[in-house]
Amino acid sequence: MPTVTAFQAKTRFDELLDRVVRGEEIVITRHEKAVARLMPEGGANLEHTRQAVAELRTGRAVIAKRRGFKLLTDLEIKDAIKQGRPSVHDATYLELAMRRKLPLASQDEALRKAAQGCRVELLL
Repeated sequence: MPTVTAFQAKTRFDELLDRVVRGEEIVITRHEKAVARLMPEGGANLEHTRQAVAELRTGRAVIAKRRGFKLLTDLEIKDAIKQGRPSVHDATYLELAMRRKLPLASQDEALRKAAQGCRVELLL
């Protein structure tokens, strides 16, 4: 994420707004410390993100209580991704799309097939 000083932000404000309109986030610093962030209006809502994370944690806790279930380690997840096997992230993404009734966007063929099997709308 690009950073600019407060002086640069003041003198190049129009240019920075043009970059933000194109979807870029820009951090403004003062004395080498971040003090503000310019981001597009209508961007990710932090409260919705927090709520989604809380729901995922709740779901993970429920799954973890199942008999015989063992959580994957970070190393196991990384190995699965390297080997091209569906990742925990894919499963989480699919579950969130199903719960929220949101379309899913992915170029991963295995994830797209799984989404079709769950009747989740796919974005092309």
